[in-house]
Amino acid sequence: VSMNEEVTEEAPKFFNMIAMDMDGTLLNEQHEISDETLETLRRLSAKGVIVALATGRSGPAVYRHVRKLNLPRPLPVVCYNGASCRLFPPHPVDPASEQKILFESPLSPSAVEDVLTLSKELGCLVQYYVGDSIFVVSKSASDADFIRRYHGLTGATHTFLNTYDNILTEKGPPSKILLMTDDPDRVVEAARAFQKKSTVPSFNVIRGNPPFFVEFLDANTCKGNGLEHLCRLMNLPTGGVVAFGDGDNDIEFLQISGLGIAMKNARQIVKDCADRVSERKHSENGVAYELLKLEMSRNLVPAPKAEAAGLYK
Repeated sequence: VSMNEEVTEEAPKFFNMIAMDMDGTLLNEQHEISDETLETLRRLSAKGVIVALATGRSGPAVYRHVRKLNLPRPLPVVCYNGASCRLFPPHPVDPASEQKILFESPLSPSAVEDVLTLSKELGCLVQYYVGDSIFVVSKSASDADFIRRYHGLTGATHTFLNTYDNILTEKGPPSKILLMTDDPDRVVEAARAFQKKSTVPSFNVIRGNPPFFVEFLDANTCKGNGLEHLCRLMNLPTGGVVAFGDGDNDIEFLQISGLGIAMKNARQIVKDCADRVSERKHSENGVAYELLKLEMSRNLVPAPKAEAAGLYK
């Protein structure tokens, strides 16, 4: 690295948006937002810094946290790892009815067919997400156990079907599909091998975190693209975003943002892609700790009102 490059790299950078993954990042081991983190985010939101969430979770799995955040400014949430984006008003009382859907990009019919075929080959339980519903066909004690574990993680409730036949015509295209498994690496490997059979991959595959499922999205969908789409709607550059994450699904998201921070508890592959690794874990208020440092060094600034107006009408 030449002297010049070092100098430009150290030039002060200003960030007007904070985008955070939830599980393993914003939420602690009890799947809650700590009081210290709540206070930090509310203070920054009141100052005009845009606070956003970017998660693999569905709408119903974020509503409780949106209500708990209780921010003084609107809160954009990229759900389903980029397949859907919702905007919640300040101080929401009933997030489900008060939200505005900003964009959605579901799986194509060919992708749905491919993933359902793969699930049969692997013998995996399928979770099929449309809007705020999760459709499942539960046929065994093992299926029931995965459903119970997923409910324990996210609080989401399931709608039971007898078959996945005709699901696309009856329920519509899904934002995402999960295959439930205790061997995610085997499923990811099988999915990648399946993709090689076709010239154009129909889906994007992501190893779940915690690792008891594998996620399938539209081929062009990922958190990074979701964040980029949101920034475009707000006329804000992605370079003004500080992003926090810990899982494989956060890689593009951390890379596309101006400052990508991996949690101390992140997988090594994620740390390798980040601009910085936090000195603290999600269970040690890592996000609040990093934001306080950025605030003290005056790197966090209010978003220009005119730019954000597109979103905040």
